[in-house]
Amino acid sequence: MSNADLDAQRGSEALLELRRREIDGPADALFSRIVTTATSDSNRVSNHRFWMGAAFGGAVAASLFAIAFFFGWTNNEQNPTESIAEFVVALGEPRQMSLAFETDRQLSGATISILLSGNVEIDGYGIQRELTWSEDLDAGVNRLTLPVLANGNDGGQMIVRMTHPLSEQIFVINLPTES
Repeated sequence: MSNADLDAQRGSEALLELRRREIDGPADALFSRIVTTATSDSNRVSNHRFWMGAAFGGAVAASLFAIAFFFGWTNNEQNPTESIAEFVVALGEPRQMSLAFETDRQLSGATISILLSGNVEIDGYGIQRELTWSEDLDAGVNRLTLPVLANGNDGGQMIVRMTHPLSEQIFVINLPTES
């Protein structure tokens, strides 16, 4: 006998037991519907749907995590020294360091700021640690050349920032002193 046949037999026996009792209650058709619903295969389908939905949700979550991991949206901290440029400076001797700002359109009135730290300076500006000015940049590559020198053995760091309402670029450059 199959499971469906056993379920139907149990349902029929339960219905007969309820009929033997002398209780005023709902019509026999109600009990038949309840027994049929309780023993039907639709409950198994519903249980199957639950697991299919859980599997689908898990697959979607795993896919989103894989995409986030691929694009680096997880909380992996990058070692900053891997992404910082380096330009070797000489003690007391200016060296020409060039930077390039690339823009896809003309930027009128862009602000360029330079911040120096450590034992470095821009030739002609002495110990001045911060410079800021406005510049009109053409579409394409715009070069900025600076005469940089060391005024001590430890070198330093330079941050160059170009800001405009349509664009912003920041360069961080380590400036070690030549040995």
